[in-house]
Amino acid sequence: MSKVFYTNEEALALIFDENFPAASESEGTDDEFSEKSGSLDPNENNFDRLFNVGLQDENLKGCGDENIDDQATTSGIVVDTENDCIYDEACSSVPQNSTTTNILHNQTKQEAERKWKKHDSSTSRQDYNRDTGPVEHFFSHCQTPTDIFLVMIGDLIEELTFQSNLYATQHEKNLNLKEGELLCFLGINFMMGYHKLPSWKDYWSTSEDFRVPPIAEAMPRDRFELILRYLHANDNKSVPQGNKDKIYKIRPVVEKLNHKFQQVYNGTRELSIDESMILFKGRSTLKQYNPMKPIKRGYKLWSMADQKGYTLTFKVYQGKDEVAETEFQGHGLGERVVLELSKPVWGNFRELYFDNYFSSLSLLERLAAEKTHACGTIRANRKGLPKNLTDDKKLDRGDSDFRFSNTQVAY
Repeated sequence: MSKVFYTNEEALALIFDENFPAASESEGTDDEFSEKSGSLDPNENNFDRLFNVGLQDENLKGCGDENIDDQATTSGIVVDTENDCIYDEACSSVPQNSTTTNILHNQTKQEAERKWKKHDSSTSRQDYNRDTGPVEHFFSHCQTPTDIFLVMIGDLIEELTFQSNLYATQHEKNLNLKEGELLCFLGINFMMGYHKLPSWKDYWSTSEDFRVPPIAEAMPRDRFELILRYLHANDNKSVPQGNKDKIYKIRPVVEKLNHKFQQVYNGTRELSIDESMILFKGRSTLKQYNPMKPIKRGYKLWSMADQKGYTLTFKVYQGKDEVAETEFQGHGLGERVVLELSKPVWGNFRELYFDNYFSSLSLLERLAAEKTHACGTIRANRKGLPKNLTDDKKLDRGDSDFRFSNTQVAY
């Protein structure tokens, strides 16, 4: 008979990690089963016992999928933050990773040193004297909204023109695209967005009920099709080996826009970080589905905007991000998003605001160390929160309770 054997660490990982590799199947006797399973008894319900062992660990309670990296335990469980796996400390197959060990040690030490007290205190706000609003010399010549738009995309148009001509040359075609012609191409696409026809070729139709003169007279149909075929933003022949960037082909577009957004405009002191959805129902590995949002399907962006709604920087969500995970090891997904987007404004005592998807004590403490204020709602089951607050049922309308920590966090 074929039996499936699970060691201690495999059983725990199967409970808490859906992607843990399945155990191998092999033939064996009951003695072999006991040897491979360690202390597990094949005649008992080992799943219930292992599950209860996992629940005894405070740090595995209620952190959510976005904080799987934070789920370090204190009673025999070690987290490998690089491989997203949970291991039993007693198992000989635990990966020896000094970086992971140091991170978990520092987090445990920080939690042990965090003390909460209730006392009268006032929040001090450092003076903020930096400029806010647009950088004047970029827009001094602008007379219309179109002029402002051209300032924002000027560098991008130059790059798109070069890469499109390069891509056509690589395919033995002479595109000879000019920047002015590319702007005309983009303008046609804008008009097609609000003046819809069954097919893009209908805009050049000879039928009067289809033909759109502003488009048909701006550019020949064949020329439009040629530009559409060879429009490119990045060099395909420069793709790094083992590339995992799903938006490599448009990476220059994202980087240049983010650079320009921050170059031409000084945001307010108060900044907000949140997610944003771009409606898309086609086929894409980047498409996300969230039935609880107004836009249920589409591309998800992480963005940081100022008090007036101006987007200072954004990032396209594409799943596992090894670069951010390496730079901000020991932090969960929501924490990494805040740290990565806000890094350009560290050291200026800016004020960041975000919701409970991102908030955690370790995030607030890290931002405080970077001379950046932060405020946000937080889920009651986040680890490290004070346990001695007055129960909500005992508070009257308008009452509140609070605690201050010795790590510059108020709750």
